[in-house]
Amino acid sequence: WWKSMVPDVRAFCESCVTCRRSKPNNQKPYGLLNPLPVPAQPWEAIGIDFVGPLPASKDRDSSYDEITVIIDLLSGRVHLVPSRQDYRARDIAELVFAEIYRLHGLPRRIVSDRDVLFTSTFWQHLNKMLGVKLS
Repeated sequence: WWKSMVPDVRAFCESCVTCRRSKPNNQKPYGLLNPLPVPAQPWEAIGIDFVGPLPASKDRDSSYDEITVIIDLLSGRVHLVPSRQDYRARDIAELVFAEIYRLHGLPRRIVSDRDVLFTSTFWQHLNKMLGVKLS
């Protein structure tokens, strides 16, 4: 044993071609990719994600530090909507209602990256704005 044994062994193993080839892969296997079905018409399926944090910009009513990106999965058309990082599910539901529903109707599918904002709370608020009664 010597004082710098761990860094020395690590450096040796990283420089040894045989060691690198025979080292087991401890990474979990990747999941299978499932392609999204192609929508039949524009704005039937949308994708939503967020870009930020960004430097704050001010409007007459509010300041924004994030952009909500809403994309039509058929045509690739995009809506870029100023938003804030502190938006909650209710705010995002209002944003979808104001920016997508009023212009394109209600999408049949909304694809997201499993952000915590897209929970049942989001759907409850969106359905309430649409007048849908949940039982």
